[in-house]
Amino acid sequence: MIPAKTQVNFRMQWDDLRVFLATSRHPQLERVAATLGLDPTTVSRRLKRLESDLGITLFERTRRGHILTSQGEAFLERADGMEALSFDLIEFSRVTGPHISGKVRLGVTEGLGTSVLAPALADFAAQYPQIDVELIALSGFVSVSKRQAEMSILLSRPETGRLKVRKLIDYDLGLYASPSYLAKHQEIKSVEDLAQHRLIGYVDDLIYSPHLKYLDQV
Repeated sequence: MIPAKTQVNFRMQWDDLRVFLATSRHPQLERVAATLGLDPTTVSRRLKRLESDLGITLFERTRRGHILTSQGEAFLERADGMEALSFDLIEFSRVTGPHISGKVRLGVTEGLGTSVLAPALADFAAQYPQIDVELIALSGFVSVSKRQAEMSILLSRPETGRLKVRKLIDYDLGLYASPSYLAKHQEIKSVEDLAQHRLIGYVDDLIYSPHLKYLDQV
């Protein structure tokens, strides 16, 4: 909990919040400084000023870098929301302005990105020439709230984060075999018949979505 006294004499600066968010993601001050275009001394001073303004300790200073305290973790949840809101306001001004422009980073699974989205980008670029689209082929979750991407298309609904989520379409999985394989092996008439066949699937340790662990079902 943030002490009540900070709610009266509150003078936190947005630049200090940016430094806090960057440090929560990169514990080493040298990396934070390089990311923000500051020097490590300035980063350290702003973190101490933020802690003084709030009246709480946000980080433990360790040999591994700045590690969030329990109060820092609680504050991070709220700071992430403020950052997301600021980006929403910026995006609103872009969309409602005279021209739609800017850069959009979209995270998608490799198959969907290669087979569906990449071929469609030519028409999109022709319709919206002022928008630059960065297409990321991912094998896991790309954080929208941390600005790793503006949007992501995932196999399963995210359960955490301040996100706007909408279902696009149903996703079906199936088992397939080549005609030459089927001609040489026992005919498959039921799920039980699959026990006589070698199945090719995903590597369990590398599966990023539980929905892809389907082999146990067959």
